[in-house]
Amino acid sequence: MLGLVINTNPTPTADTVTPTDTEQIGIHQAYVQQQRLDGYAHTIEHAVRRKGTFDKRLLAKFPREVIFTPGQLVQVYRNDLTYTFKTERKLLPRWSPPRRVVSRNRNSYHLETLEGIPMSSTFSSCRLHRFLPRSGTQLAQQQEELELQLQTAIENVETEEGANNSDDVEDVLDIGDGMDGGDVESVAGDDIDGTKDGDPESETEEEVEEEDPIVGNGFVEEVEVELQPFQSNIRT
Repeated sequence: MLGLVINTNPTPTADTVTPTDTEQIGIHQAYVQQQRLDGYAHTIEHAVRRKGTFDKRLLAKFPREVIFTPGQLVQVYRNDLTYTFKTERKLLPRWSPPRRVVSRNRNSYHLETLEGIPMSSTFSSCRLHRFLPRSGTQLAQQQEELELQLQTAIENVETEEGANNSDDVEDVLDIGDGMDGGDVESVAGDDIDGTKDGDPESETEEEVEEEDPIVGNGFVEEVEVELQPFQSNIRT
């Protein structure tokens, strides 16, 4: 079923007769999965080689790589008329009316009509050709106005992105440690314990400490007063 199996050892005859166990099934599934991965890898390598050859041949010819920008006018080539044997189709125009580019998806483009109606399918760049309206016509004036509006919109977006990036950089630099313009609150006049000078709470605490007989000099004076009668009794 898998074709010719290569790079494997021959299976002993005893293994072909005995029932298959769980370990052999797991090994077989892993081998099949690896074969699929190898085939996928070879397919990708072949596609990459063909893409490199195509790009080299394309860049060697005029006009080389052509990229259309949104808003440009293009014409679509009708390749279905290239190989036709009907007489009534031989005189049909092979290039469509002007279309406007909406967006790009790799090598394909989304188009719309001049009235702004989007087209359902995408078109490869090899079928597109840039359309240049004749100067002085209404289409040429409309195209100039549209390109000017698009350019102005792009410049406004770039300006907004630059302003946002500069604001982000300033926010990163402003870390509040006094460096690079950071804001640091002044600590002058503050006590070590975090209270500020002139704070009514701190003054109240100091007054309470002075009036408390157990704290400070009041405790020492009371102890000396109590010890004086006791010392006089000892001397007598």
